[in-house]
Amino acid sequence: QHSNADENYFVKASKLLKLAHKAHELFGKADAYQKRELLFYLFQNSQMDGKKLIPSLKMPFDAILEANKTKDWLPG
Repeated sequence: QHSNADENYFVKASKLLKLAHKAHELFGKADAYQKRELLFYLFQNSQMDGKKLIPSLKMPFDAILEANKTKDWLPG
């Protein structure tokens, strides 16, 4: 039972990383409705500071971005 859960976890993680890797390309090719859906999927509670957007990524995209910035993929 644990091996099925582990395999499912890795399959989902792989799909998630592929989506994160291709997000820019997908966004560029998307129509307005698809862009809105992608933004809804990635962001939460983004704020405006005057004319500047301050985005807030949903989990796990925030962790992926931080790991990519620091190159520390195994925190802890």
